[in-house]
Amino acid sequence: MDDKCQNPSNTQRKTKLWGKDFILIMLATACVGAGNFFFMTTLPIYAQRLTGSTTIAGLMTAILTISALIARPISGILVDKYSRVKIAIIGASIVCISILGYNFGYILVVLILFRILHGLGFGMHSTATLTAATDIVPASRRMEGIGYLGLFNIITMALGPAFALYLISAREDGFSILFLIAGALALVAVIANFNVTYEKNLQNNKSEVYDININKEEKGKHKSGTILGFEKTGLKMALVLFIYAFAQSTINTHIAVYAQSKGLGNIGLFFTMGAAAMFIGRLFGGRIGDRFGPDVILIPALLVASFNIFIIGHIDSTFALVLVGFPSGLVQSLIIPTMNVIIVNNAPPEVHGSANGTFYAALDMGLGSGALFWGFIADMAGYSRVYATALFLPLLALLLYLFFEKRQFIKAWIGNRG
Repeated sequence: MDDKCQNPSNTQRKTKLWGKDFILIMLATACVGAGNFFFMTTLPIYAQRLTGSTTIAGLMTAILTISALIARPISGILVDKYSRVKIAIIGASIVCISILGYNFGYILVVLILFRILHGLGFGMHSTATLTAATDIVPASRRMEGIGYLGLFNIITMALGPAFALYLISAREDGFSILFLIAGALALVAVIANFNVTYEKNLQNNKSEVYDININKEEKGKHKSGTILGFEKTGLKMALVLFIYAFAQSTINTHIAVYAQSKGLGNIGLFFTMGAAAMFIGRLFGGRIGDRFGPDVILIPALLVASFNIFIIGHIDSTFALVLVGFPSGLVQSLIIPTMNVIIVNNAPPEVHGSANGTFYAALDMGLGSGALFWGFIADMAGYSRVYATALFLPLLALLLYLFFEKRQFIKAWIGNRG
């Protein structure tokens, strides 16, 4: 008898997206991410009040980024070798302990220690949960699923900083309450991760339920392996992502200072428009990518990203800048998850953890080093030079993408022309 007749739910299982485990992973991701967005603006203020130093205030953000970056390749190896869920539980637990520990950060060294732990835990958790989502989401709907995974994070990104700033300004004990709320959310993430059961199901019937196995013929197509924890097949596309993120940092990090330098006033609506666009992009972009392929997403999005940077460099009104916030947020929400899926799809399932660690590392390094580099250029030559230079980077990323992913097509086309 045909296998499909024996198990008519096979196809349904392999294309189902909204299962219990996927929803729990979304919840855990959002709860841990909330702590980042709560403290993005408030922990520097806390550190400045503690020390009186703006340098230390800025260091709080850098410490989290560097710690998470260090954790990602190591976490990728651990996730591949042991368990996605267990690493996620450990990561969320470390985040919970570190956030509650901020309450005892009256001494700078203690505050820095807990900030390092927060970054390590966040790096572990985000790598593990993204890899778990990669396992659970059917390959045919991977762009859609990874896009949805970030929806809750977009909501917390839009509301978290404003809520945190309101709380610390409205109450004398605002920081203590904020630490407790964020710690409680991290605890919710721990509980949610505990209830993710797909790995237990895999032990019983791996191939029927989830699309993470490949046959021997398919496995031979992949060149598995890692370099310093980074997945080999993902390095080329990680370079493309790094270049794009390097350019995007001119917006994510410097747009507010740039607007002040031009006398444009409060541009809070720029970020609101961007968050709304990111929500829309995450909601629909993955479906388009799954149906028509990543080229349909990446090629126009990278072109628009370059044009956005050009427009920002020539804007003279707050209204115009706010309008640009929409396409800026939209292309970011399309490019980043699409690049994530390409890096994962190019890697064999047994190193998906390292592939996701490679993705996150490229994104973090691009945004982090870009923020520092463009700040230096702005001090030396002004923001007009920053945006006049950065607009070429998405175009470079596009050319490299076409070269890396379409070499055989280009060679065949040139041969036919000859």
